[in-house]
Amino acid sequence: MSGFLEIVNKGDGSIFGYLGLLGLLLAAILTVLALAGKENRAPYGLGLGLLIFIALLGFLELPGVVKARFTKPQAVAVTQPEKPQPAEPAEPQPPAVEPSPQPQPQPQPVVEQPKPVEPAKPVPVPVQPPPPKPGIAIAPAQPKPAPTPTPPSQPNPAPAPAQPAPQPVRTAPGGGHRVAVSDSTAGTGTIDIQIRGPILETSKTAMPSAHLMIILDSKYSIIILPTRVNEQKKENEFGEQVTSSVTYFWENIHAAFDNVPAGPHSVMIDVSLESPQVHRPKMVGSGNLENDYNGFAQLTEGGVVQMVFGVKNWMTQELERVR
Repeated sequence: MSGFLEIVNKGDGSIFGYLGLLGLLLAAILTVLALAGKENRAPYGLGLGLLIFIALLGFLELPGVVKARFTKPQAVAVTQPEKPQPAEPAEPQPPAVEPSPQPQPQPQPVVEQPKPVEPAKPVPVPVQPPPPKPGIAIAPAQPKPAPTPTPPSQPNPAPAPAQPAPQPVRTAPGGGHRVAVSDSTAGTGTIDIQIRGPILETSKTAMPSAHLMIILDSKYSIIILPTRVNEQKKENEFGEQVTSSVTYFWENIHAAFDNVPAGPHSVMIDVSLESPQVHRPKMVGSGNLENDYNGFAQLTEGGVVQMVFGVKNWMTQELERVR
């Protein structure tokens, strides 16, 4: 403990911190005993606190005490700075001989050369015009004005192509559609077809090629335009009137095939918005099952076969024949 006291006497104040730690440790032990209701065991608690404090003090301070006790101080060698040796005096050098200044050359006087005298030029005498004769006045000639350059002619702009006018909706009356099959009237008859209608077809835009076509024996055809058109318009987001739908009507259609040879004949009727050149091959070809009507008519010599239709059935979309 003598080494420890020497350290304290030398000014190390850490021992006071350890005393505070001892006080806190004893206060904690007494507080725990008081809370547990065992105040009678306070002496044992104080002894236990002292033992714990001594163990902590030895663990923390014993290595430093041992090192300070058994370690010899090493002498610090103080190095003396070497004194600089006095330098030998250098041999005196003879003074350098400065070159004598060269005499500056004297400027030579400039002699001006006399300028050559130009010979006097003769002064031209103006020629006087002859005096005008009495009674005749001579007008001085006026200079012609310089021609003004004409700007190049601008090519006329090509006229803008005229916008094609919208095609009007084509319609036709219901009656008066007749076709003569043969020139001879011997052994022939007439097939008369009436469609009361109305038959309707609707499109979102105008279709100028809308038509009803009647084909006899896949050879003879009658093309009938709509009898009435109804166009519906609505206002778009720009406030413009645009077409929303167009409905085509065929009402009170009357068509006939004259001078038809007696015997059975096939009759096909269909409505389309396509052009007739595209529609006809479909009617007589692979698309014949989609026609509005496919049937036969038995014609006698000199007889008339009357075929009357109402409207298309809304379920089968086929023309129903009126009996």
